[in-house]
Amino acid sequence: MCLALLVISCGGPVGDNSTHRDTYAQPTILNEAVIMQERNDAPHAMASSSQLYQKGVLVSAKHITDREDDNTFKVFFNGRAYRGTFMKTPPLSDLVLVQIEGLDPATTPEPYTLGPAAQVGDRVFVRGIHPHPPNLQKERTIVPIFSGYYGLKGRKDEFVFDNLPARVVNTNVVVDMGNIKGAERWLEGTQNVYTELRTDDDHLFSFAGLSGGPILNERGQIVGVVATEQPDFRLESPNSPFLKQEFHKINIVPVSELRALLATLPPSR
Repeated sequence: MCLALLVISCGGPVGDNSTHRDTYAQPTILNEAVIMQERNDAPHAMASSSQLYQKGVLVSAKHITDREDDNTFKVFFNGRAYRGTFMKTPPLSDLVLVQIEGLDPATTPEPYTLGPAAQVGDRVFVRGIHPHPPNLQKERTIVPIFSGYYGLKGRKDEFVFDNLPARVVNTNVVVDMGNIKGAERWLEGTQNVYTELRTDDDHLFSFAGLSGGPILNERGQIVGVVATEQPDFRLESPNSPFLKQEFHKINIVPVSELRALLATLPPSR
């Protein structure tokens, strides 16, 4: 399943659009950001991203950018909303580079660097910022984009920073993108060989919105980018006829594809 998150809305946001500010209250500094497509100044489609290559350059999932013709986005990064512009994408991988406009390098953390290829059994961490329901927001790092920026006071879900421990279970997963409902237009022709991760804990709901989020190894280096999820089903109990859906499996674009993308750019400053 494609992991860019769509927000269904009719007309403008539920709130006073004139109260939009450039800032919102983020409690901690992160290298992760949210890339947002809007409709009528309201949130519409979103994905996670992170700094890579140099300050102000984000890597994310290609399928979020293919939703618009003008290739401009809103980027929420460390308490401020910026304009983001399309920078570069490879022809055959679900990756994109986005440039943040107006970023102050002096107050920006150093970008991530690339690590070695992940191997089966490696401990990794799935990171990103995406909406969580109210019952899964407790004791988490809240990034108040819906309430603090858009003024959507009636919404119960809100963006949360995830840092999910996981293990690499397969480095050669073939995914038929034509069978992923809703992703055919965005991912047609993209590479379909991924690395599969399994999170230690059931995420309890979809990973939607984590597309483009970085996968870090234990040294804090990027070894991949989130692409798709694979929900599991199991019996609620041994004697139950009812199935329970679990969210453990994530497919990622491997670091080799990131390395090939960065090799097409001039040396970072």
